Amino acid sequence: MNSTKIVEITILLFLLLLCSCESTPKSNTLEIAKTIDDEIVFIDKDKLIEKLENDLLTTKQRSIKINEIHIDFSKAVDNQASTIIQLIGSNKIRSTQISYVLRKEQNVFLLDIENTILVCEGCTVGCLPKRLTNNEGYCTPCDITHDDTCIKTESLIPENKR
Repeated sequence: MNSTKIVEITILLFLLLLCSCESTPKSNTLEIAKTIDDEIVFIDKDKLIEKLENDLLTTKQRSIKINEIHIDFSKAVDNQASTIIQLIGSNKIRSTQISYVLRKEQNVFLLDIENTILVCEGCTVGCLPKRLTNNEGYCTPCDITHDDTCIKTESLIPENKR
């Protein structure tokens, strides 16, 4: 074979390879924890806390330090037969809490970035993040012995943070 034929075949193979490659769609989930021996273990707790703090900064336009995260299993506000799984992060005095809806597939907890971020803030007793069966956010009222008001902020997960 002459060198011109080799170059033509090489270019043709390259173009075929280029055209056959499909772009893989961006995943709409983030794996955050696993169940190992009946215990929930976070994949990368420090990175997850950093994500929550960055989302709070974007949502609330101020820096809030997250000191604790946990996975919460609670009944939906509008249907006690339905359980909602949430990742909840809170500051040291629990006056600000941020939550994300999770889903569990086998032993893995996934954060679905198509759902919303729910921030409940204002008091340290009450003001807990809850969800309806459609995953819409709800903040419980502050304890009646406090005059504080619970403020709800709900937004989509920032595009640049997905």
